[in-house]
Amino acid sequence: MIVLHALGTAEIDTGVTTLTPSQEIVFAAALYLILERGKRVGRERLASLLWPRVPEKARAHRLRQTILQLKKLGLMIRADRDNLQLSQFDARTDIEDLSGSDPAPFLKKDSLEFLPGYTPRLSEQLRDWVESKRGEVHSLATKILVSEIERSRSTISFSMVSLSTGSEDSSFSPSAARKSEVKLLRSPSARVLGSQRTRICADASLT
Repeated sequence: MIVLHALGTAEIDTGVTTLTPSQEIVFAAALYLILERGKRVGRERLASLLWPRVPEKARAHRLRQTILQLKKLGLMIRADRDNLQLSQFDARTDIEDLSGSDPAPFLKKDSLEFLPGYTPRLSEQLRDWVESKRGEVHSLATKILVSEIERSRSTISFSMVSLSTGSEDSSFSPSAARKSEVKLLRSPSARVLGSQRTRICADASLT
């Protein structure tokens, strides 16, 4: 199983080796096929992202060599004359876990940033594609953080009502609960989202 680790790091575990952005071409090609897995990716489309200024015949040859290299490195790529495809069952990413039922492990991570520091220089089109994916992931992370803050507030409200009726443990501390909420907002996972932190504050009415 191919695993893309994209939250707080930038690594692709192929089961044979680990690909990093330092392996510029194979990392970019593998990244594209993994995030577009299950779809038919045109050979010309991928080649134009990797070698935009290279003549068509030459870049088609380069793409064949890159695909052969990726197969040797563990990626099970289906290829025909015009298209490439990685099965959706042959790879996974840690991004998918953001949608899981328990966000706690991700809230403890030092970073939820998508592929930190990765800005491909191969082509403007590839860079734009990466940025669009980064925006999608950061938007999802923002929603999760806001949801956790709202859940924390609901717990505070319920506990305060229960406390006022004498049905709650008197050890409950609204100030402590509030500190927990602020701690969540100031967590590394929230800070690393950069400009989106303002949106988190606004959505949670914490500004």
